Amino acid sequence: MQSVIYIENLMCQLRVIERGGLSYSSRIILCMLCLSTAGTWCCQYPDAYTTADLSQYTTTDGAPTTACGDYHGYYTDTSAVRQSDIPVKYIRVNFHVMQDDDGRHNFDEAAGQLYYRNIISYANDLLGRNNRLFLPYGQPPPLLPTRYRLHLAEHHERPGEPGIYFHRDSELYSTTRRGTGSRFFDKRMFEKYRINPDTELNVFCLVHPPDSVASATYEPAIAGVAYGHEWVKVVGDYYHAYHPVKGSRPPIYWGEWYTQNNHNHEVGHILGLRHSWYRNDGCDDTPPHPNCWNRTDTPPCDTAYSNNIMDYNNFEGGWSPCQIARIQMRLADINHPTRRMLLPTWCEYDSLQSVVVADTVVWGGARDLRGDIHILPGGYLRVECRVSLPPTAVIRVARGGTLHVAGGTLMSDCDGEWQGIQLQRGGNPDVQLVISDGAAIRDYAPPAQLN
Repeated sequence: MQSVIYIENLMCQLRVIERGGLSYSSRIILCMLCLSTAGTWCCQYPDAYTTADLSQYTTTDGAPTTACGDYHGYYTDTSAVRQSDIPVKYIRVNFHVMQDDDGRHNFDEAAGQLYYRNIISYANDLLGRNNRLFLPYGQPPPLLPTRYRLHLAEHHERPGEPGIYFHRDSELYSTTRRGTGSRFFDKRMFEKYRINPDTELNVFCLVHPPDSVASATYEPAIAGVAYGHEWVKVVGDYYHAYHPVKGSRPPIYWGEWYTQNNHNHEVGHILGLRHSWYRNDGCDDTPPHPNCWNRTDTPPCDTAYSNNIMDYNNFEGGWSPCQIARIQMRLADINHPTRRMLLPTWCEYDSLQSVVVADTVVWGGARDLRGDIHILPGGYLRVECRVSLPPTAVIRVARGGTLHVAGGTLMSDCDGEWQGIQLQRGGNPDVQLVISDGAAIRDYAPPAQLN
């Protein structure tokens, strides 16, 4: 059983207790409070540590910096003690509301601003809670946190305002899903109107052609398509904001609370997910199925209906553990273009998101941490991939604890340096710190007072 203690209350903030800044009596009182909840490891002091000599392992290039290729190393966890292991990442998104030349047939600026702010809010609400999957029927996989969110980017010309843009273009504002005149796979709007495509996911919001909507045989469905890792096109938001579901009594409107599923679905494609009803979607916890839109009383849709976000169904609202792990692997890959769309929150040091290792923990995938790492007596941390620490962060290994960097890289994917590895005096340094299998350490500068 792996256990990582998430430090989230004042009495257990190791930086306060261990790095000083309080009188001796104050530290004793604080330590006594900490003892009641966390144990003797709280009562350590700066003079009990020495800085490890890492010079023979230090490198400035040639070290592995990409995400390791096995998604099993990226599984998240429901327990609060693991939340600092994989901090939440934020994907920058902007929206382009396509209107005709007269500014009609799609949201005006006031309505569009409100609508797409709400899309972000509803999409993040779903990402934050996830839903237990319906399949496999009767044996659903564990419900795990997604650990990523959408972030509405700032307007590129008006600081402080949201990145929601309005374009008047009668040639490109509408599309059908298929058939004559379809612009569903037309890339011209991206080439013409894209904003910060290297660092923001551009979402183009089109409408169904008004003359098509006027036809009794036309179905103005909610739809979308993702292009590579750069942009998304959606259609149907505007129609369903103002037209009730056919046959609904009283009228039901598919507003942002519903259409956000389509946005989350397309972002899933951007992050490397495939449609999950296929056999070869890359995950063993998303069984193939007939892609039923809704539940029925007869087979196969009586038991084979899905709510996976990557299916076409009326319940889109869940991510499987494998899907989440694959997303986290993509977001951790320093060399993948999608990573440039993330807010670099891993460069913002936060002591409340420090990681404390109390027993055996193995990191087979890359990590972007936001705080320190503290390895307690009896704790063992094995690092097999890249671990980025924010500027000023430190790794501390207590007597009886072990940090084993086994082929991994300790580094900082930030403009700044972390503060190295500190070993508690009185222990066996050869046990406290093991570096093997071509591991490397970079981007650090130990504090002078501890040398």
